[in-house]
Amino acid sequence: MFNEGAAERNGSSFTIIYPTPATNKGSAELDANQTVQTNWNTFAGQTGTEQFWIVWSASPVALLEAARDAAFGDQEGAVTDVAIARKAKEFLTTHSDPKPETTKNTIRQQTDVRANGDLLVKLVELEHR
Repeated sequence: MFNEGAAERNGSSFTIIYPTPATNKGSAELDANQTVQTNWNTFAGQTGTEQFWIVWSASPVALLEAARDAAFGDQEGAVTDVAIARKAKEFLTTHSDPKPETTKNTIRQQTDVRANGDLLVKLVELEHR
């Protein structure tokens, strides 16, 4: 899961939200029905739209693994290499179409996302005030 936050001085803020070195031992791999508790995230800085890129894949995606590794090298989890961030964003944008089927269950406070294939990319946008 990557977060593209409100624009910073260098153009954008592209950070990794999951996995982190402290969560799931830095691995994005999950078993069926495995539950993972992440840390709380707070968002500061300029107002704008936070774009959360959520990726599910049956196998590792080399480009996103490189972005993860780059983020792990930064204390804040930022992908500071502009070329890697740009390529990751292009990959996410390209693979988010066609949009997966999304259904919201308000009673269970759950959102289900479904798609065909071994790769699913979903963009979730939240306003940052």
